[in-house]
Amino acid sequence: MGRLFSSILLITLGAYLVGAQTTDTTLQERTYSEDVVDVVIKKITRANFASPDKGFMKRIACAESQYGTAPTTYANGYYGGVWQMDEANFLLTKNNITYPGLNEFHRKIFRSSLRIDWTKVEWQDLWKPLYSGLAARILLWIRQEAGHVIPDTLANQAVYWKTHYDIGGGTVEDFKAQVALCEGTLTCSGRMDLSIVLDGSGSVGAIAFREALGFVNNLIDTFSSANSTVAGDAGVRFAFMVYSDWQEIRFLLNNALTPAEMRRQVSTTYYPESGTSTGAAIIAAVNMFSESGPIRPGVAKVITVFTDGQSGDDVVGPASFAGRNEIDTFGVGIGTGINQLELTQIAQGRDDRTFMLSNFAGLTEFFRTMNEETCKIPQKPVLGAVTQDQVVKAEKRFFVFALPEEGITVVLDNKNGSTVSYYSYTDDTPSSAFNDGIINGTTHIPYRESDPEEISQIYISVRGEEDTNNYEISVAQYESTPPPTTTPIPTTLIPTTLIPTTLIPTTIAETTAEPTVPVTDPPTTTPIPTTLLPTTIAETTAEPTVPVTDPPTTTSIPTTVVLATDLATTVGTTAAVPTSVFVNASTPAGTDGPNTTTTSGATAIAVVNALFVWLSTTLMLSQ
Repeated sequence: MGRLFSSILLITLGAYLVGAQTTDTTLQERTYSEDVVDVVIKKITRANFASPDKGFMKRIACAESQYGTAPTTYANGYYGGVWQMDEANFLLTKNNITYPGLNEFHRKIFRSSLRIDWTKVEWQDLWKPLYSGLAARILLWIRQEAGHVIPDTLANQAVYWKTHYDIGGGTVEDFKAQVALCEGTLTCSGRMDLSIVLDGSGSVGAIAFREALGFVNNLIDTFSSANSTVAGDAGVRFAFMVYSDWQEIRFLLNNALTPAEMRRQVSTTYYPESGTSTGAAIIAAVNMFSESGPIRPGVAKVITVFTDGQSGDDVVGPASFAGRNEIDTFGVGIGTGINQLELTQIAQGRDDRTFMLSNFAGLTEFFRTMNEETCKIPQKPVLGAVTQDQVVKAEKRFFVFALPEEGITVVLDNKNGSTVSYYSYTDDTPSSAFNDGIINGTTHIPYRESDPEEISQIYISVRGEEDTNNYEISVAQYESTPPPTTTPIPTTLIPTTLIPTTLIPTTIAETTAEPTVPVTDPPTTTPIPTTLLPTTIAETTAEPTVPVTDPPTTTSIPTTVVLATDLATTVGTTAAVPTSVFVNASTPAGTDGPNTTTTSGATAIAVVNALFVWLSTTLMLSQ
């Protein structure tokens, strides 16, 4: 009995755990898509063992295999994967004799969040996208150590790729053409309040300062300030400030300027040509949000700081102050002599939100990357709020919600077109490549405990599938209904062959010696324990009449789980079996409770308890 119960417990809990697993296709062989590439790069960046790659990693994946969609990506016998890492280049990533610095770099990778021992990786492992991407990043590190720094612009990256990465058949023009196809035109039509803060200190120089003002205008033009996806809403709002050892606010978020008027205000900004007080400028930028009238609830708030060097005051405290006010910050280094550590401090410790630009010539192209990253900032609606929005094909929108212990109920209603939505407990940009579940219609998301020092949150993404997609999303605290007297078991948890004949032999009755019944005496029935079966069972089970000439009839245990409608014919009237152990023929699969996308721990416990009662009772009656 102990072995039987243990087997059933393992099967049930195993099914529960499978339902709760995180989807991560970067660790699966032969997977591909832009989502896969994005997650790989995000993992490598957040592992924080190498400097920012300036968007080059994604462009390599595009040029080499079209994000893995090219038919030759996983050709038989070739294991380069999404980044098409040739075996010769792969061997360089492990050659610590020629490149002794690799020993420490490998240790950094192993000590990072990736926890990969690169010394044990084989070329064949690169069919897993994370390993292919990591090989590419190690190779780029080797090139950088030799003095070949990754350039900023697409034109220079194309030359760098041909010289230091793909020594084979591709050309510089091939690289540029393929990247242009992959990147297309990026627009951000979401809701965001963006405050742009520009360093106007003397070290920038008058000519470079004027170039930077042109970049600010380009950045504003990339966002949809004039057109909103929500009726009566301003979409993306802008504020602009220039600073040195004092600040000048050119316009606030609630300005009534047209795009042309905003550009004119930026272009006519006076060059301060003084000291650098970046910390004070961040505090002033935080205050601009409250000075711009009522804060739009749930709308992402972003401060982007462009600076040419070290600040004369502290930036850690002001950046933390911004974070406490739910404002995300980006640090962009411009000019020369840039302090990478200070940029990371401005970005609240997020290396993936820092950018290095060696000169202003790269700004025109760089604003695309800036646009892409700021569009990933999630909106933060409160529980109970309803958000209406519109996305075009392949456009994504991100949200973050508080996650109470009761869990939440998400309602996603497509008004026009169609969308696909994912959620994650840990990743702020869930996608098809990395998620904890799919949101479809009304979905219950259970609570999961997070870091004790952090508030539990859930991240949600919505992606447009057709040319135009209007949707409405609302999230509320989950309210459970009183549980039924019996808990139906989903057909996916208890198949009809759950109890194999190897666990319960059909000859179990033979292991008990058959009593010798005197011809003149009737057989003695076995009393039913009142602790296992309801006290009314005796009233529903009549004592059978046993002929004096016949031995008692033993009841064999059913070797398969049966439908509740067939139970009486299988077990007979000698034992009452809880119908909750069986699949109810009248209940469709997948309709067992409020959540059709997740499996709760309570259900698993109810399953085990019900199985224990039924098996214990049946075994006792068969003896």
